[in-house]
Amino acid sequence: MEQYKNTGELYMKFNVALLLTYFIFLQQNPLTGATLSTSYGYTTTTKTDSVRCKQIRHKEPSKLRHLNAAQCNLTGITLISADLHGANFYQANLSIANLSGRYNKRTKLTQANLEQARLINAELRWADLRWSNLKQTSLRWTDMHGANLFGANLKGADLFGANLSWAKMVDVVFEDTDLFGANMYRASLMGADLSHADLYKVHLRLAKYNNATKFPPGFNPEDHEMVLVKK
Repeated sequence: MEQYKNTGELYMKFNVALLLTYFIFLQQNPLTGATLSTSYGYTTTTKTDSVRCKQIRHKEPSKLRHLNAAQCNLTGITLISADLHGANFYQANLSIANLSGRYNKRTKLTQANLEQARLINAELRWADLRWSNLKQTSLRWTDMHGANLFGANLKGADLFGANLSWAKMVDVVFEDTDLFGANMYRASLMGADLSHADLYKVHLRLAKYNNATKFPPGFNPEDHEMVLVKK
């Protein structure tokens, strides 16, 4: 019996030592190169993704075409006049960033956080800005022709002189938004809330609206040649 007892103790000690060796190995050699999904459908950023995001801050502005910056934390980054044609900023944190100047079209900014960012005179033609956070974002003179802003947060945003022609702004709430001199020619405003917006000097000719669109008191969309969509 004493022999079996000693054998069992040795076996347990061996297993404990093996586990300790394995944990030490993992600390010195962390797993990289994969994105691990959780049971809730979210993803965990791996060491490889973290390195990819950090490298973006050191790239030359002229070499950022088709950049993959999805889910990266780029708070406060400066990318003035950068060539971002086709870049992917899905769910990226770009708060307080300076993205003024050249920006290029077809940029994906879906669900991106651009709160208090500066995009003055930027080119965002046909950009995907669905569900993005543009709270208190400076978009002065920005070209957003054809951009998709469905569900975007524009509270306190500065759109002075911005080009929003053909832009899709369905269900967008314009609260404390500066729209002076903005061009909304043929924009889609179905379900949009403009009740607290100052529409003075806003070009709204042929912009589409429906019965769910809210306007400021006394505002008549027909006086601005807007088009009612009945469906």
